[in-house]
Amino acid sequence: MPDPGLEGVLAISLNWDGRRVGAARVALMRPGGMARVLAGRLPSDAVALVPRLFSVCGRSQAVAAALACERAAGSEPADAIGRERSTQVDAEIVHEHFWRMLLDWPRA
Repeated sequence: MPDPGLEGVLAISLNWDGRRVGAARVALMRPGGMARVLAGRLPSDAVALVPRLFSVCGRSQAVAAALACERAAGSEPADAIGRERSTQVDAEIVHEHFWRMLLDWPRA
């Protein structure tokens, strides 16, 4: 499998007998470069950088990064912060769905 770089690699292989697929395999190679990009940064700087590194669901990625930093530090976010993050993720989900509809429905 090729080096995933920052993008990652998704490899799908199928066993085809000429008439049907007999087996399918999916391999996801996550980028190892992300750790190098974030290493040595303050947690707040890393969390601020994460949404700029991901073109899809950047807000959700930032929430995940913030939670990971908090867990690593042995802390939990306040309830209000957790609710705000949940609202941000929900809003991003709605945005992504409407964006796909805007792009895909006219062609359909």
